[in-house]
Amino acid sequence: MPSRPATLALICFAALSLAAPARADDSQEKGFWERETLLGDAGGLRPALAAKGVTISLSLTGEAWRGLSGGQRRGTRTGGMGLASIAVDTEKAGLWGGGKLFVSGVATFGRFPGAELVGGIQSPTSNEAPRGALLYEAWYDQSFADKKVSLRLGQIRADTEFLTSTYGESEDWGGAGMLFANASFGFPGIFGLALPGGGPAYPLATPGARLKLAPDDAWRFQLGLFNGTPRRSAFGFSGGALAMAEVQHLRNQGEDDKGLPGMYRLGTWFHNQRFASIATDVAGRSLADPLSNGLPRRHAGNWGIYVMADQLLFQTGEERTQSIGASARLMAAPGDRNAADLQATFALTWKGAIPGRDDDTAGIGVTILRMGSAARALDRDSQAFTGTITPLRGNETVLEATYQIALAGWWQLQPSLQYIVRPGAGLADPNRPGRTLRDAWVFGLRSTIAF
Repeated sequence: MPSRPATLALICFAALSLAAPARADDSQEKGFWERETLLGDAGGLRPALAAKGVTISLSLTGEAWRGLSGGQRRGTRTGGMGLASIAVDTEKAGLWGGGKLFVSGVATFGRFPGAELVGGIQSPTSNEAPRGALLYEAWYDQSFADKKVSLRLGQIRADTEFLTSTYGESEDWGGAGMLFANASFGFPGIFGLALPGGGPAYPLATPGARLKLAPDDAWRFQLGLFNGTPRRSAFGFSGGALAMAEVQHLRNQGEDDKGLPGMYRLGTWFHNQRFASIATDVAGRSLADPLSNGLPRRHAGNWGIYVMADQLLFQTGEERTQSIGASARLMAAPGDRNAADLQATFALTWKGAIPGRDDDTAGIGVTILRMGSAARALDRDSQAFTGTITPLRGNETVLEATYQIALAGWWQLQPSLQYIVRPGAGLADPNRPGRTLRDAWVFGLRSTIAF
């Protein structure tokens, strides 16, 4: 008899197989189910604003998560987020060329499964955040030199352009993008653990600047400088500085290129604050030693490096709408001042996996987060000095299988089945002294509507 997770996956697949094709004939005028937004042109308001360079967007995401086994506990959590934004193209607005003004706000509601169900370091949902509403982004971007140079200033995020896979932004790529629900496939968990406040990423933007250079179709260079400690109150300027740099090599993305497109990245980051040692006090003793003064050694700054690759592997169909792509990312940081020192992520996506469902995307991915050498040493010292058997932290591994269903041009429904190995990288189980949390099965269903 199939397991409960397998049964749920089969039910979702069977329901999907019975659904009508979601793609419309391009030669016909788009109807209610094919339009990109639920409200369409809003009685002519949207095209009137677009003619003046103004674009307004509003989306609502609701999701339900069920802890099937393992982790902290079984149970169900429901929550979601709303996102609203307005963008102004200065040239279309009759002002000057090359400018874009962008402002957005986000509101989260309900309860999320990360800490309450799983207990892992990385939440099963990328939407998990404290409940409430806040200003999200507010920036101005100006391009120069025939769009080969652009400068962005204001309240910005790092995860829109650094570290996060942008594979699939264009339909020609295969539509992967931010497909996976687990937060680790977006802004990586190792980065969130390393930086105060989790870094300038959802749900917190921060004051900063980004400079991008695009000399030709094959190369991109970008530099970012951010306030080092994002806060829920907008436009804070305390907490040091975070600098990021990334070089990108683009393959087969020019107008005349015929090969399969790909993007390869090499990046680094540096935070200028002082960071506490994970395991050693100022006198050089282990923090687990009863003779320790309890004052961690301070390290000057924090840093990390990463490499990424996004590559389309296969493309077919009369209109080449079916495609398979791969994404990989490896990131490292020093283990003496970071709880985790290495994270590796790999994912495969398949757009148009079911005939007649060209706008749907399937994905399977895995990410492994390794706790740092100092964190592991502290656990061993704790056992030695106390004589008690306590869990030793190691790796947290997340496997996810998901399918994004385009029910309409404006409505996406996405089931996600996840298996978390050693939640919290070996977090102690409060209900079983001396034992770690059991591996967890989690199932989620996410619905996103664009208004």
